[in-house]
Amino acid sequence: MDIIINKLVHDKIMWIALGVFLVSCLLSPLQLGDINWKTIFALFALMVVVKCYEELHLLSFAASVLIQKATNTRQIVRMLVLLSFFSAMLLTNDVAIITLLPLLFIISEKAHLKLVIPTILITMAANLGSMLTPMGNPQNLFILNYYHLSIIQMLTMALAISLTSLLFLASCLLLVPKTPLQGVTINVPAINLKQTIIAGLVTVIVLLGVFSILPLEVMLISAIGLGLLINHNVFDKVDYGLLITFLFFFMAAGNLSRYPILTQTLHQLLQSSTSIYLSSIFSSQIISNVPATILLSKFTNDVYPLFLGVNIGGLGTLVSSLANLLAYKQFRIRHSEPFMLRFSILNLVGLVLLGLVGWVLIVFFE
Repeated sequence: MDIIINKLVHDKIMWIALGVFLVSCLLSPLQLGDINWKTIFALFALMVVVKCYEELHLLSFAASVLIQKATNTRQIVRMLVLLSFFSAMLLTNDVAIITLLPLLFIISEKAHLKLVIPTILITMAANLGSMLTPMGNPQNLFILNYYHLSIIQMLTMALAISLTSLLFLASCLLLVPKTPLQGVTINVPAINLKQTIIAGLVTVIVLLGVFSILPLEVMLISAIGLGLLINHNVFDKVDYGLLITFLFFFMAAGNLSRYPILTQTLHQLLQSSTSIYLSSIFSSQIISNVPATILLSKFTNDVYPLFLGVNIGGLGTLVSSLANLLAYKQFRIRHSEPFMLRFSILNLVGLVLLGLVGWVLIVFFE
């Protein structure tokens, strides 16, 4: 409990969300019905499962296998970027960053690899890969529940921009030099096969709960049971600050959506797919893509431009995605190399290029 309280006390994003919520209460009365409890419980269950995966060292094991096959630095970075891109689809963009950046730092010490560009690419890959699935990032989970989408609908919306994102990341890898490698290895604890199989089964149950195929109670009980089986300490590692942040943003977005001046402005602004798309991208740069999704969803039923805007909008500024802040924090703890300029340039290029692709998809294929 002390660990959880300490994390909450130092969670700046949560306190900012609290401030936004309190200000919104001055504009409109609070209504608890604004909270999407299914999203909260589904996010909790997914985080418990993810922490169990971390406890079982599954992602580290996969990374170590891939790294053993590399012959130069670009190959290692390519493997980590691809692993970040695809693992974020299931394990969330945050987990991909939390797991893979420490591996990158270990490799850099042995391979004398410069870290700034690889760190940025792994972070961008996590943000872009996570857009393909509802469990990849919180805003997709919210969109799935709020608009009552099926998995086929979400995959259809995300497939084209995901493939384009992968091509963009592949071109960015040319920035990494091809320095030869020799003898770079990572020691990973042995995998518990029985627990891994159980974790896989529980993951399926949780995903069926996310898609409303199984009852919410079954999803929660299964996730909690897995946590108790693997290691009860996983509950100390769950990001309760993120859950509370979501509660504040749900209530703040509800309050703001009832404020007449803002309501009239957004209703007038969000009249076309293009305006929804651009508003989603630009608001993500200022308040982050998760709260932008919650707020703008109150004013539109046109889900496709909103989905593309907040997911592509995860690129750009440091605050456009919580995953960006997480990566920056991990990098700064260990290294003092100049970071922000190259981060901003690469993200801006990605935002412009993928933003144009997203606009074309909306105009011609919606």
